[in-house]
Amino acid sequence: AARMSPAAEVGGDYYDIISPPGGRHWVAIGDVSGHGVESGLVMMMTQTAILSLVRQDPSRQPGSVFQAVNGVIYENVSRLGSNRYMTLNVVRLDDDGLTLAGKHQDVLVWRSAARRVETFSNDGCWIGVVPDVADCAKDTFLPLGAGDVALFFSDGVTEARNATGDQFGEERLAKAFARVAEGPSADAIQSILEEVGCFATAQTDDMTLLV
Repeated sequence: AARMSPAAEVGGDYYDIISPPGGRHWVAIGDVSGHGVESGLVMMMTQTAILSLVRQDPSRQPGSVFQAVNGVIYENVSRLGSNRYMTLNVVRLDDDGLTLAGKHQDVLVWRSAARRVETFSNDGCWIGVVPDVADCAKDTFLPLGAGDVALFFSDGVTEARNATGDQFGEERLAKAFARVAEGPSADAIQSILEEVGCFATAQTDDMTLLV
């Protein structure tokens, strides 16, 4: 399940859930710098490129997808005369875990057997900064066991601020996730967004959650 709550009429957050016929399932999540129409255009170009590549070959490595998408976005952003960039994780769902490439926020993982939330960070790079990312678009594997749940999020969630300027932060998010991780995914997302909404004085950035 996933939800995006944009801060403006056109959001710069991106997520997708891709299920190619007869292939492995994929998810992706990212955040374009800035807000508004230009960020939305970069987000749509990224979504189109990823969808096309994954449908063409569902078994390809996420790092390969990431490299190809970066080439497209870098060229298109240059043509726009823009300096937009994008955090992005491209994720293939495998039988015993997730294979990721790119660099976005940490992934929070509810470990069912240990009954606690772990933090997973993958080393990578952003989209649209340099023309060639072959050296940093490496595949990283995140093992998952029975009952484990992964939470992807954008920084609009963790950087939401209360009246005194405190951020919601990753620690509060992990605690909120732990309370709802074993329930239905859509309900978990709704509960977390409600908790962030009660904490923050106003929404100033796009917020995305994917479970």
